[in-house]
Amino acid sequence: MILFLLFFVNGIVAQNSFGFIEKVQKYQDSVKLIRNRQSPDMIDTSTFNINKYLQYFDKLSFPRGFKCHYIFWDGGMGGYPILYLKMDSFKMDHYVKKKTKEFIKQQNIKEKKITPRLIEFYKNHIISEFAKNNNACKNVIPEDNEEGYLQYLFFNLFGNQFVLKWHSNYGKASIIFSEIEMKRLYNYYLKTDDYKCNIEQFAKLLEINPVPIVEMKNDKCVITWIEIRTHFGIHRVKYEISRSSPYTIEKKEDIELLKIDADFVY
Repeated sequence: MILFLLFFVNGIVAQNSFGFIEKVQKYQDSVKLIRNRQSPDMIDTSTFNINKYLQYFDKLSFPRGFKCHYIFWDGGMGGYPILYLKMDSFKMDHYVKKKTKEFIKQQNIKEKKITPRLIEFYKNHIISEFAKNNNACKNVIPEDNEEGYLQYLFFNLFGNQFVLKWHSNYGKASIIFSEIEMKRLYNYYLKTDDYKCNIEQFAKLLEINPVPIVEMKNDKCVITWIEIRTHFGIHRVKYEISRSSPYTIEKKEDIELLKIDADFVY
């Protein structure tokens, strides 16, 4: 436990990290999914607005002429949102129509088999592939300060951690940003039958301060925080981010603080 305490005493505690992470994760948790049978599942727009979401990342920017969009990739047995960039002049409808015609021709699909359901699912596939190739994380630009790099790291690693579908939930993770959040999670795992962990070991984690730490170096920013990988465990992870383009993220340390086992399968 002394090692835990020393870790959180040394370095610079990110004073504004508590509010930023708490707010953005609360918003992520509020987003709902509309499930369909005849078309891909989609995000409920009454619970999610891309412009409002990006307001949480006020220390990040995108290249001029590009705008951030999103698509919910529906793979049937899994699904998750993808944030991507598109130039204002790019006509997505024309792109989708072109790709759809190419697909029908290549697969030699007979006209009578071209159903609205087929078109909708292939449209989702086309836009999702475009989104993956133009992922917003590839071109997002952080302000050169503690808040900028904290938002940059979160956007890259946890920016699409919401409305995960079915098997994609195996990748569910979040940041433990405060002692209150650690206590909330402890109480959950204490009572749940869905997961198993060493509850005495978890209790020891209540004695640490989990607020993220941000340290600015000459050519990099070092961020250490605690991640909970819902189905696997709680980890203390240290990252280094280059302070010059392309703002490379490198994981330098990953220490398991608590092992968690899911007692179910999707």
